[in-house]
Amino acid sequence: MAKRLFEHNDAWESIASRCANEITIVLREVLGKLEAELEDTVDLRDFHYVANHAIGGFVSDLSIMRRLGSGDEQPREIMKHYPRLSTPDTYSHNWYCEASPSSHCAYDDEADPMNDQCIYCGDPRERK
Repeated sequence: MAKRLFEHNDAWESIASRCANEITIVLREVLGKLEAELEDTVDLRDFHYVANHAIGGFVSDLSIMRRLGSGDEQPREIMKHYPRLSTPDTYSHNWYCEASPSSHCAYDDEADPMNDQCIYCGDPRERK
C-alpha cells in the first residue's frame, strides 16, 4: 500500500509541506521560462489552467498505470523528450528539426550525453 502524506487527521506533515514547496519552486521556474519565451508577462488565469491540466494529467496517468500494474510503476521515460520551453540562453542551441513535434532538435542526455544525435533527425547539437 502506498504511503500517505496526511496520516494524522489530514494535518500537514513536514514532508507534505516540503513537497508543496518543491512544486512551487518548479512552477516559479516554468513561469520564468514561459515569460522569457513570450517576452511578456503571461495571463495567470491561463497559467493556472495549464498547470492544473499538467498536474492532473500526470497524476491520473500514473494512477491508472499503478492501478492496472503492480503498484510501483514510475512515470513514463518518454516524458523527458516531450517538447519543452526554452530559455534565452538556450535559443542558439535549438536547431530547426522538421521531424520534431516542437520543430526543434531534442537530445537524450542519459543515452547520449554528448548530444551527438537528435532523437528525431539524428543531427548533432554542435554544428559548424
